Amino acid sequence: VAGRVEAPRIDLANEDLIRAHVQAVWLSASGLRLGASMREVLDLANVDERTPVLLDGIVDRLRDADARIAARSRAAEVIATVGEAVAQASWWHDAWLDDVLSGVEVQFVEASRRWWNLYRSAVAQQSAANATITNHTSSSDDKKRAARLRQEAEKRIDLLVVDGEDSNQYDFDPYRYYASEGFLPGYSFPRLPLTAYIPGRRSQASGDYLQRGRFLAISEFGPRSLIYHEGSRYRVTKVDIPVVSPTAADAENIITETAKRCEDCGYLHPREAAAADLCERCGAELPIPMRDLFRLQNVSTRRVDRINSDEEERQRQGFEVISGVRFAQRERRESRQQAVIDVSGDGAASPQRWGQLTFGPTATIWRLNLGWRRRKDKNKHGFVLDLDRGVWAKNEEADEDDSGQGPDDRVGKQVRRVIPYVEDSRNVLLVEPDERLSAEAMASLQSALSRAIEMTFQLEESELAVEPLPSTDDRALLLFYESAEGGAGV
Repeated sequence: VAGRVEAPRIDLANEDLIRAHVQAVWLSASGLRLGASMREVLDLANVDERTPVLLDGIVDRLRDADARIAARSRAAEVIATVGEAVAQASWWHDAWLDDVLSGVEVQFVEASRRWWNLYRSAVAQQSAANATITNHTSSSDDKKRAARLRQEAEKRIDLLVVDGEDSNQYDFDPYRYYASEGFLPGYSFPRLPLTAYIPGRRSQASGDYLQRGRFLAISEFGPRSLIYHEGSRYRVTKVDIPVVSPTAADAENIITETAKRCEDCGYLHPREAAAADLCERCGAELPIPMRDLFRLQNVSTRRVDRINSDEEERQRQGFEVISGVRFAQRERRESRQQAVIDVSGDGAASPQRWGQLTFGPTATIWRLNLGWRRRKDKNKHGFVLDLDRGVWAKNEEADEDDSGQGPDDRVGKQVRRVIPYVEDSRNVLLVEPDERLSAEAMASLQSALSRAIEMTFQLEESELAVEPLPSTDDRALLLFYESAEGGAGV
């Protein structure tokens, strides 16, 4: 056997990568020890707070001015080793390092939010079940159901707060957890993952958490989809609903969002920008806004039965998932670079323009799940969700693969049709031909670019995304590289 393995290519000017290393330098300089469990970092007694509450000792370390001074000196030396690459990056400015170190506390709290939401959701489920059990007016069936939900919630809590020495729950070791959240470097961990709770079987005392990258989870953890795990299959029946104060006005609008997506170039206008009538990028008229967008967070599953050898293709319905892109908004430098594709060749008398390339560092990509690919009404988007309990309604057009619901995942009366979405930052490249290509030509171009980049940069097929924008037509191609270092560009 003979061969050659090329060295991995890392984008040394990637902002997320540099920030994670600077924060790791700060962690070393501060002397902060995260311990073996998240309960050594967060104050679990304040679970009613929506924002993660840190222990006093952790807060003191985060605000230590001497640690920041020491970290700045060390980090500056590290950045100087790749100074030219960083200095030419669009995000770099003289005060960048100071801004990162002054924002360490905010970044640490934000990185703690996913675990905090998981814990709050489990505690809320436990409290609701206890209230039903202790309510003497509850029926026998309601109490049995509440007992099952309480047992599940207790298992979820145990998985989240267990000591890191337990190899079964290494995912929630504080150092690994903060690496997966991008606060620390995490080359072998999925970046900013979503989790699916897998309930334990009779032979397994506790359950488990599966983690997937966000862009994979939008379909793999989609409503009523199947997950195959350790010889069994599980159906995604619930999603974690943000815990909103009962006194909050218009709680439904807190849970969902609104955005507009340009039908010509795929540029996204979320939140405040959704009020615009014209696209910020190409100037085209924007369509009506997409309402009831629901940020997919963490999901729960129910075991249905064991896997059969001949059923997977019959049950593979698939989702219609589209993308939207928005370039980073920066004050000091332009957040994107453009170049013209010249196909005239060397020695040509005049250039022959074929199209345009647009590179956007740390751009935001949205992935929206519009519904089942085989749904009858293509204009009907989204899925029905119980806003009280976070239960997905049964697929209205399913065949026998979604034949029923368990006793704990039936929707109530407070339902709403929502469009699940996820978002993440990536370095992106848009390839835009000047002339409209046929669907066949665009598919050929998409395949050729994908194969060429995979071979040149030694990438696996699953790491590189080359997909049409704005959906499945022939207007532009979006390229990005899914890497553990925060979306290094290719």
